[in-house]
Amino acid sequence: DGIKDSRIRYYYINHLGACYARNYGIEKANGKYIAFQDSDDLWYKEKLEIQIEKLEKYEVDIVCCQLLKHNDTYNELLPSWLQEGVINPVYNLFCIGTQTLIAKKKVFEDLKFDEQFPALQDFELLYRASKKYSIYFIERPLVDYYVGKDSISFNEKKRYAAYELLLKKHSEIPKMYPVMGKRMSNMLLLIANKYKNIDYDFYKKCLLLSTKCDKGIKSSCKRFLMKTNLYSIVVKMMRVSRKLWKEGN
Repeated sequence: DGIKDSRIRYYYINHLGACYARNYGIEKANGKYIAFQDSDDLWYKEKLEIQIEKLEKYEVDIVCCQLLKHNDTYNELLPSWLQEGVINPVYNLFCIGTQTLIAKKKVFEDLKFDEQFPALQDFELLYRASKKYSIYFIERPLVDYYVGKDSISFNEKKRYAAYELLLKKHSEIPKMYPVMGKRMSNMLLLIANKYKNIDYDFYKKCLLLSTKCDKGIKSSCKRFLMKTNLYSIVVKMMRVSRKLWKEGN
């Protein structure tokens, strides 16, 4: 309320979900570029300046960057597997948050957020965008992302529903993009492991959807270990081994 700047316009709408709000904002925007921000996250002060410079220098349509994810017990830099430059070929678009995106207005006028998705809306839109538009990735964090206990990230049933919808809408992902299929399978296995002794029917649904995402040997072995109650033990042993390896190096 205290900012007096004619360039800033504020619109109030009833709560109809984040995707509806973002699509509404896209319709109201009249600038050359569009970017997004959530109320509980922080942009670094140089974020827009750096991203617009990349947009114009490399003549790309979309620019995204790493984010620093803050949890209660640890911080994590995501995505950690992409390198600076144009994302080509596309092999894994997970963990690129909406708040890291900036794009030419035409991109979001052409591609809106799918309001059916209870989670993974950013991934689903970016996946569609990768079919038509060029994407540049900045290998440095320009956003602080805070995960609270009421976050969708902690709502496993919403995430399951999103993976299920994602597979229905883009059934080609496991075959054409096996890295993303494996990632989906792994996330579903983590959810399944949590619910095995809480909601057995939901546990079985997660296992089945995991199989549809990736039928590879490694994922099949993980499902076997889970069914034989050895999965959690093996995961703990691997974490300890990685920690010891890091300490030794």
